[in-house]
Amino acid sequence: MTWPKGLEQYIIDPTNLPQDARILHEGEEVIEDITHPLGLGITSDGVLKSPSSEDKQPLYEYDSAYSFSALLPQENVVIADFVYQYSTPSQAQAAAKIMSEDLLAEGSQSYELPVSKDVRDLQGQGFSLKGEEGDYVSWFVGTRDNVLVLVLVNGMNDSAVNTAFDSIVEGMYKQ
Repeated sequence: MTWPKGLEQYIIDPTNLPQDARILHEGEEVIEDITHPLGLGITSDGVLKSPSSEDKQPLYEYDSAYSFSALLPQENVVIADFVYQYSTPSQAQAAAKIMSEDLLAEGSQSYELPVSKDVRDLQGQGFSLKGEEGDYVSWFVGTRDNVLVLVLVNGMNDSAVNTAFDSIVEGMYKQ
Protein backbone atom coordinates (compact mmCIF):
# COMPACT_ATOMS: atom_id res chain seq x y z
CA MET A 1 0.00 0.00 0.00
CA THR A 2 1.21 3.47 -0.74
CA TRP A 3 0.31 6.45 1.35
CA PRO A 4 -0.75 9.26 -0.99
CA LYS A 5 0.98 12.55 -0.38
CA GLY A 6 -1.24 15.01 1.48
CA LEU A 7 -3.48 12.42 3.13
CA GLU A 8 -1.87 13.21 6.49
CA GLN A 9 -4.32 16.12 6.61
CA TYR A 10 -6.89 13.62 7.88
CA ILE A 11 -4.85 12.72 10.96
CA ILE A 12 -5.09 14.68 14.22
CA ASP A 13 -2.59 17.52 14.16
CA PRO A 14 -0.16 16.76 17.02
CA THR A 15 0.41 20.50 17.53
CA ASN A 16 -3.24 20.74 18.67
CA LEU A 17 -2.57 18.31 21.54
CA PRO A 18 -1.44 19.36 25.02
CA GLN A 19 2.31 19.95 25.36
CA ASP A 20 2.75 16.90 27.57
CA ALA A 21 1.17 14.55 25.01
CA ARG A 22 3.28 11.48 24.29
CA ILE A 23 3.13 10.19 20.74
CA LEU A 24 2.72 6.41 20.89
CA HIS A 25 2.53 5.57 17.20
CA GLU A 26 2.26 7.14 13.78
CA GLY A 27 2.50 5.30 10.53
CA GLU A 28 1.05 3.25 7.74
CA GLU A 29 -1.12 0.24 8.63
CA VAL A 30 -1.67 -2.99 6.73
CA ILE A 31 -4.78 -5.15 6.62
CA GLU A 32 -2.90 -8.12 8.12
CA ASP A 33 -2.22 -6.18 11.35
CA ILE A 34 -4.96 -6.58 13.98
CA THR A 35 -3.79 -3.60 16.06
CA HIS A 36 -6.10 -1.21 14.19
CA PRO A 37 -9.89 -1.45 13.91
CA LEU A 38 -9.96 -2.67 10.32
CA GLY A 39 -7.11 -5.13 10.47
CA LEU A 40 -8.08 -8.73 9.73
CA GLY A 41 -4.99 -10.64 10.75
CA ILE A 42 -3.69 -13.81 9.18
CA THR A 43 -4.29 -17.49 9.86
CA SER A 44 -1.59 -19.86 11.12
CA ASP A 45 -1.17 -20.87 7.46
CA GLY A 46 -0.30 -17.28 6.53
CA VAL A 47 -3.62 -16.62 4.77
CA LEU A 48 -5.51 -13.36 5.27
CA LYS A 49 -8.52 -13.92 7.53
CA SER A 50 -11.99 -13.18 6.18
CA PRO A 51 -14.34 -10.59 7.66
CA SER A 52 -16.69 -11.92 10.35
CA SER A 53 -19.56 -11.81 7.87
CA GLU A 54 -20.11 -10.95 4.23
CA ASP A 55 -22.00 -7.75 5.09
CA LYS A 56 -18.79 -6.47 6.79
CA GLN A 57 -16.72 -6.88 3.59
CA PRO A 58 -17.03 -3.20 2.52
CA LEU A 59 -15.15 -2.16 5.67
CA TYR A 60 -12.05 -3.98 4.46
CA GLU A 61 -11.98 -2.79 0.86
CA TYR A 62 -9.73 0.18 1.62
CA ASP A 63 -6.67 0.96 -0.48
CA SER A 64 -4.44 2.30 2.28
CA ALA A 65 -4.53 3.02 6.00
CA TYR A 66 -2.65 5.27 8.41
CA SER A 67 -2.87 5.80 12.14
CA PHE A 68 -1.74 8.07 14.91
CA SER A 69 -2.01 7.55 18.66
CA ALA A 70 -0.97 9.49 21.73
CA LEU A 71 -1.24 9.44 25.50
CA LEU A 72 -2.49 12.56 27.24
CA PRO A 73 -0.91 11.97 30.68
CA GLN A 74 -2.61 14.80 32.57
CA GLU A 75 -6.04 13.64 31.38
CA ASN A 76 -4.99 9.98 31.59
CA VAL A 77 -6.56 9.20 28.23
CA VAL A 78 -5.31 7.59 25.04
CA ILE A 79 -6.36 8.93 21.68
CA ALA A 80 -6.09 7.07 18.40
CA ASP A 81 -6.89 8.29 14.93
CA PHE A 82 -7.26 5.85 12.05
CA VAL A 83 -7.83 6.89 8.45
CA TYR A 84 -8.68 4.52 5.63
CA GLN A 85 -8.62 5.57 1.98
CA TYR A 86 -11.15 3.92 -0.32
CA SER A 87 -11.44 4.17 -4.10
CA THR A 88 -14.66 6.21 -3.98
CA PRO A 89 -16.55 8.40 -1.50
CA SER A 90 -19.50 5.96 -1.61
CA GLN A 91 -17.23 3.13 -0.41
CA ALA A 92 -16.01 5.27 2.50
CA GLN A 93 -19.61 6.19 3.36
CA ALA A 94 -20.68 2.53 3.26
CA ALA A 95 -17.81 1.63 5.61
CA ALA A 96 -18.79 4.47 7.98
CA LYS A 97 -22.38 3.20 8.02
CA ILE A 98 -21.28 -0.34 8.90
CA MET A 99 -18.89 0.91 11.59
CA SER A 100 -21.63 3.11 13.10
CA GLU A 101 -24.11 0.23 13.10
CA ASP A 102 -21.53 -2.01 14.79
CA LEU A 103 -20.92 0.55 17.53
CA LEU A 104 -24.66 0.90 18.14
CA ALA A 105 -25.00 -2.89 18.24
CA GLU A 106 -22.29 -2.96 20.94
CA GLY A 107 -24.40 -0.68 23.11
CA SER A 108 -22.92 2.68 22.15
CA GLN A 109 -24.99 5.78 22.58
CA SER A 110 -25.01 8.40 19.85
CA TYR A 111 -22.93 11.37 20.98
CA GLU A 112 -23.76 15.00 20.27
CA LEU A 113 -20.78 16.45 18.46
CA PRO A 114 -19.44 19.75 19.79
CA VAL A 115 -19.51 21.43 16.36
CA SER A 116 -21.49 21.46 13.14
CA LYS A 117 -21.48 18.07 11.42
CA ASP A 118 -20.32 19.11 7.97
CA VAL A 119 -17.51 21.63 8.23
CA ARG A 120 -14.90 21.35 5.47
CA ASP A 121 -16.62 18.33 3.96
CA LEU A 122 -16.03 16.23 7.11
CA GLN A 123 -19.25 14.48 8.02
CA GLY A 124 -19.57 12.23 10.99
CA GLN A 125 -21.14 11.05 14.18
CA GLY A 126 -19.89 10.50 17.70
CA PHE A 127 -20.53 7.50 19.94
CA SER A 128 -19.81 6.75 23.57
CA LEU A 129 -19.89 3.55 25.58
CA LYS A 130 -18.60 2.06 28.78
CA GLY A 131 -16.05 -0.65 28.10
CA GLU A 132 -15.94 -4.14 29.56
CA GLU A 133 -13.15 -3.12 31.97
CA GLY A 134 -15.01 -0.09 33.33
CA ASP A 135 -13.28 2.31 30.96
CA TYR A 136 -15.02 4.98 28.92
CA VAL A 137 -14.72 5.08 25.15
CA SER A 138 -15.77 7.76 22.70
CA TRP A 139 -15.63 7.19 18.94
CA PHE A 140 -15.90 9.53 16.00
CA VAL A 141 -16.89 7.85 12.74
CA GLY A 142 -16.88 10.07 9.70
CA THR A 143 -15.92 10.58 6.10
CA ARG A 144 -14.28 13.24 4.02
CA ASP A 145 -14.24 12.52 0.33
CA ASN A 146 -13.07 8.90 -0.10
CA VAL A 147 -11.56 8.66 3.40
CA LEU A 148 -13.05 6.97 6.46
CA VAL A 149 -11.94 8.74 9.64
CA LEU A 150 -12.12 6.89 12.98
CA VAL A 151 -11.09 8.58 16.21
CA LEU A 152 -11.04 6.74 19.51
CA VAL A 153 -10.61 8.34 22.93
CA ASN A 154 -10.28 5.95 25.87
CA GLY A 155 -9.77 6.41 29.60
CA MET A 156 -11.06 5.56 33.05
CA ASN A 157 -12.64 8.96 33.74
CA ASP A 158 -15.82 9.72 31.78
CA SER A 159 -15.41 13.49 32.10
CA ALA A 160 -11.78 13.44 30.92
CA VAL A 161 -12.67 11.24 27.95
CA ASN A 162 -15.57 13.51 26.93
CA THR A 163 -13.49 16.68 27.30
CA ALA A 164 -10.61 15.26 25.25
CA PHE A 165 -13.01 13.88 22.63
CA ASP A 166 -14.82 17.21 22.23
CA SER A 167 -11.52 19.08 21.90
CA ILE A 168 -10.08 16.63 19.35
CA VAL A 169 -13.21 16.53 17.21
CA GLU A 170 -13.50 20.31 17.25
CA GLY A 171 -9.84 20.54 16.18
CA MET A 172 -10.46 18.07 13.34
CA TYR A 173 -13.23 20.23 11.96
CA LYS A 174 -10.93 23.25 11.99
CA GLN A 175 -8.08 21.52 10.12
